[in-house]
Amino acid sequence: MLIMIAKRMAYMVLTMLVVSLLLFLLLEASPGSVATKVLGPYSSDEQRMIWLENHGYFEPIYARYFSWLGNFASGDFGESIRFKVPVAEILWPRLLSTAILGFWAMALIIPIALVLGVLSGTLC
Repeated sequence: MLIMIAKRMAYMVLTMLVVSLLLFLLLEASPGSVATKVLGPYSSDEQRMIWLENHGYFEPIYARYFSWLGNFASGDFGESIRFKVPVAEILWPRLLSTAILGFWAMALIIPIALVLGVLSGTLC
């Protein structure tokens, strides 16, 4: 039993690492320069290069991934490009609203599913 749980945990960790790597690569491969999105289309090439250098975009991709993964694991999600505040300040209040919505959805769905399941089992 413990071996099965250990295998499941290892698969879970491996799956999370693969998904995080795919997410990171998708964010890196987005069309257009990140600096252009942050600084705007009318910024100069010199301003973009300075921004990219200050934010570590000239480091190798594996170093940026492990830095990103470490920051993510420690709860540092970076700064929002749109709102110019830490992402955690935006994320936590919205996550609470999502949890409340999920709770009430399950509170309605589970009794309905149980009743319909019992009815289906008795009628067949």
